[in-house]
Amino acid sequence: MKLSLAWIFDHIEGSWTDHDPDEIVAKFNQITAEIEEIQHVSYDLSQFGLAKIMSCTPDQVTVHVPEWGEEAVLPLRKDISALGQDKYSNNYVLVHRDGSLRYAQCKDFGLDKGGALPLFTCPAQYLDGSWRDHVEAQDVILEIDNKSITHRPDMWGHRGFAREVAAFMGLQLKPLDDFVAAHPVTVTEGKSKATATTPFTIENKATDVCSRYSGLYFPTFSHQGANLFIAFRLFKVGSRSIDAIVDLTNYVMQDLSQPVHAFDAAKLTKQKIVVRHAKTKEKFTLLDEREVALTNEDLVIADAKVPVALAGVMGGLDSAVTQETTSLFFESAHFAAVSVRRSALRHKSRTDSSTRFEKTLDPNQITDATQRFLKLAGDIGLQFTVADEIMCVGQPMPAQTIQVPHKYLVTRAGFDLTSEQVTKPLTTIGFEVAENDGVYTITIPSYRAAKDVQNREDILEEVVRFYGFNNIKLVLPTFAKEPASLQSTLRPRAIKNFFRDAAGFCEQQNYAFYDEPFLTRLGYDPSDAPVLKNPASELQTRLATSLIPSLLKNLQDNVVDHDELRFFELGRIWKSSGDDVLEKKSLAGIFFNKRGPVDFYECKGHIDELVRTLGFEATWEKVEPSLPWMQQHRTAQTSVNGEVIGHAGTVDSALLQKLDVLPESEAFFFELNADWLINAQTPVTKFKPISKYQDVTFDLSFMVPLALETKVIENALATSDGAITRCQLLDFFEKPEWQTERALAFRLLVRPQDKTLQKDEIDAIRARAVAAGTTLGAVLRA
Repeated sequence: MKLSLAWIFDHIEGSWTDHDPDEIVAKFNQITAEIEEIQHVSYDLSQFGLAKIMSCTPDQVTVHVPEWGEEAVLPLRKDISALGQDKYSNNYVLVHRDGSLRYAQCKDFGLDKGGALPLFTCPAQYLDGSWRDHVEAQDVILEIDNKSITHRPDMWGHRGFAREVAAFMGLQLKPLDDFVAAHPVTVTEGKSKATATTPFTIENKATDVCSRYSGLYFPTFSHQGANLFIAFRLFKVGSRSIDAIVDLTNYVMQDLSQPVHAFDAAKLTKQKIVVRHAKTKEKFTLLDEREVALTNEDLVIADAKVPVALAGVMGGLDSAVTQETTSLFFESAHFAAVSVRRSALRHKSRTDSSTRFEKTLDPNQITDATQRFLKLAGDIGLQFTVADEIMCVGQPMPAQTIQVPHKYLVTRAGFDLTSEQVTKPLTTIGFEVAENDGVYTITIPSYRAAKDVQNREDILEEVVRFYGFNNIKLVLPTFAKEPASLQSTLRPRAIKNFFRDAAGFCEQQNYAFYDEPFLTRLGYDPSDAPVLKNPASELQTRLATSLIPSLLKNLQDNVVDHDELRFFELGRIWKSSGDDVLEKKSLAGIFFNKRGPVDFYECKGHIDELVRTLGFEATWEKVEPSLPWMQQHRTAQTSVNGEVIGHAGTVDSALLQKLDVLPESEAFFFELNADWLINAQTPVTKFKPISKYQDVTFDLSFMVPLALETKVIENALATSDGAITRCQLLDFFEKPEWQTERALAFRLLVRPQDKTLQKDEIDAIRARAVAAGTTLGAVLRA
């Protein structure tokens, strides 16, 4: 966005030429936003002259330049041919003398847009060349990075910039009253009524996206060419001049950051204005002559029959102001940012107006903009009559106040602030500040309250930026350097390495969602699975509560190609708990053998070894199945120090057959609490002196009833004598003819602390162990 420094200083006491532009830019960049480029403009107007239109033919026009005493014949322009002969004397063209005379072009004054300059209106006494005295030929143009002021809707006009410049330069901002023509405003809700001077009614049927709408009726308005001063100011900020009315609407927008629009009042059916949502597929022709098909999400300004403007974006061609316009309806409104942005993008019509509305403008400035238009129209000598009142539908935004303790500002800023350092910058940019007992009551001006300043953190930002970021002492932050635990990173890596390297597993990484058709195949319907409100697919609507179903799906996908599969996954699971969803980490695995049974104790041994590598000992206990993949009588839970950390066991054979495996196939599953495995603190290992006396080991082999759990007999042997320090299952063996029994072999370790054991003492310990097994129904094998 481009801004004119001379235009900015219209709103500041003093002249811009008395100040160094580089200093202004430097301070602006430090305090407010980023100015990307500074350009010094100097127009050489000596080669340009104002020419009177003398006569026209169908192909050419004769013009006379009084100040040079020259006459020339130029090609006829469309806007000149549309003039009646009675209007020649009121309109002039700007010509350029470069060997011969030609029409002055937009590119002659730095505009990217091509074409000739418009017709101008100028007092006759200026034709001697003094018109140049009323054009700013010298200026400084500031180009600002639009992204840096997206949050500042007040900065999208010259007055907003002037307010900032005056504040940090210590200058006086001129009051707004100097720039507006006081005119009464009548405020109503929903719909306005016609009055003696305003025959138009305004009805707002879309208050959700239009909070305020104002209109002013001009019963008579004399159309005339562009004003030289206004046109040249628009040139410098990259805007093209059209005619007096259109130029003034653009000037108001550039001046106060409030887009406005003028309709030809005679073209509005039944003198009625309706703010409404468009009808789907309703057709509308924009000012650029493009016809668009509207949707019910578009906001339009309509008369009694059809749309006349796409709200906040562009006016309509059928209600546009032309040279034949004799009366106006002048619009200034506040539209919702989202609505305008979507319409502009939908119809590929991003305009200066829509760009500003997208920033959430001040709803209270709409009538200021109308009064500014009135003032400018009078200043440049337009002839018009106007209704007695500005009709406004919608109440102004109420004043917003925030209470901020001084202590909060000092604490959050990190340095001391005086009361003056808080109140002075705020008041210079339009805030009202009252202090009482260390607490500031701050009234936010509407041009900052609409979007930018909402809470005390925003007030802090205003205070600190005017204090000066460059004035804040550079102090390195102090922080305690404490050793950080890497367990949460290293422990998962160690678990994965154990299963991949030591146990020969293949790691899987499945989706976080259940495969619903596969769950149906398993006959599993978890009631505690969180359901997604917006699933990407109807096949994945719930978060997984267990990793086992996904591993079973992996097994099914690979069983054709392999006789043995070992899969594991370390991932997340979720469970519903009332209105909350709990997320946990889980470790699960599958051992599968296509052509025979799996070794239960080998599988269990891997889990025991994993827990042992973490510094713990796992205990096992048989439990009843609670999930469909758990086999009756062959499922156990494992615990550490009395805390259950997971389940393991044989996969139910009936469920396994649903995966199209061989009848003799068997699988073992486990699922452990990975949060515990990762976060459990390994017990501190303390040194214990090794006994200087010889260890004694002996093996016992029993025939054990199938109903007798291994854990029970193992505990009985280990506690049969205080000298026994460890009992370990060595092997087990089963035969088809042993229908009710199996063979278990144990190794017992005796580690004496006070003497070397004699044979009779060892035999006594062994006998007590055998007796403990026999008591449970086990029979010692020869």
